[in-house]
Amino acid sequence: MNCALAKGACNFVGKAAPLRFCIRNLSVRARRSVQQILTDATPAAGSEDARITSEGWIKAIRKTKKTTFFHLEDGSSIQGLQVVVADDNLRNLPLTFGSAVSVTGNLVASPAARQSVELVAESIKIVQENDHLAYPFKIKETHQPEVYREHLHLRPRAERFASMMRMRSAATIAIHEFFQEKGFVLVHTPILTGNDCEGGGEAFHVQSEKGDGKKKTEEFFGRPTVLTVSGQLHLEAAACALKRVYNVNPAFRAERQLSRRHLSEFWMVEAEVAFIDELDHLLQVGRAPVFD
Repeated sequence: MNCALAKGACNFVGKAAPLRFCIRNLSVRARRSVQQILTDATPAAGSEDARITSEGWIKAIRKTKKTTFFHLEDGSSIQGLQVVVADDNLRNLPLTFGSAVSVTGNLVASPAARQSVELVAESIKIVQENDHLAYPFKIKETHQPEVYREHLHLRPRAERFASMMRMRSAATIAIHEFFQEKGFVLVHTPILTGNDCEGGGEAFHVQSEKGDGKKKTEEFFGRPTVLTVSGQLHLEAAACALKRVYNVNPAFRAERQLSRRHLSEFWMVEAEVAFIDELDHLLQVGRAPVFD
């Protein structure tokens, strides 16, 4: 397996790198995230821990006559790390909103009330300069979700979407931890399937175009196939061998609805348990990750 970790973290030139080496090497070289820097205790001045390198994107920038300040964010926290730039050579760099930078300097206690530490820059490497004039999102501007949909590759940089992604990540991990602690087995049920889960919802049918240029469709698998509306039937079969099973899988609905409560694609948590006498017991299992 070839390993392409950034900037020589795994430098096997001309041959495959063992995956276990790449993971071990990455864990040693990985730098602290902005969230870790902000939550860890402030290191003593002049100590080895006080000198750090942090990478991220410039999200806010302010310039005075002698000093430039900018917030460095890496997606790990809603709060950015303030970087102080006093060196004239560094101040003359094209530091623009949205640019990707790597900053090395000393971490010191901050005099500002809203932050515990700040990074005094000694060197700044511009990994990728951002054309802030052409950039669709400006500093301190907010947009409707429809605007972000026009720039999907940039949507994670908007704080509202970054926050939702962090929350979704934490929720997914918590769900897996809950079921694992209860002795459940994770089953990845098929996304492409031949059943519609007993009519659980209108399904998207999967077909392919014939190669004759006439745009005629045919069943790709030779039989009707849909995007799953639920993994229930597959879980029921698995429960007859594994006893306690669950999944966290995407589900799809083809109903033509424009209401705010309707989703064509979403992720669903499902569980099945063998040898139970009452359906209410299974319902309690399904609700427990949310309400317990």
